[in-house]
Amino acid sequence: MHLGEDAVFNCKTNDASAAVTFQRIYTDYQSNHPPKPGKITQSGTAFTIHDITVRDGGKYQCIAERKDGKKITRDILMTFDPSKHFIS
Repeated sequence: MHLGEDAVFNCKTNDASAAVTFQRIYTDYQSNHPPKPGKITQSGTAFTIHDITVRDGGKYQCIAERKDGKKITRDILMTFDPSKHFIS
């Protein structure tokens, strides 16, 4: 995807009753601040990061929590390639 576009991540699970969330995993104290309101939106199990910038690169995680409390996670790494000006 190109800078300035939206990135959509589907965190769908086989358990339709599972509570699904999406979060950024911070690895350094300098970027440890929540995204601006409206930066990430949810529609069902799809999460959209709006208006992608270089600062949005990093590790994200889909989390599905079943009714029995068991959590299933999937890591997503979004990186920026400065030679191509897009996020991969």
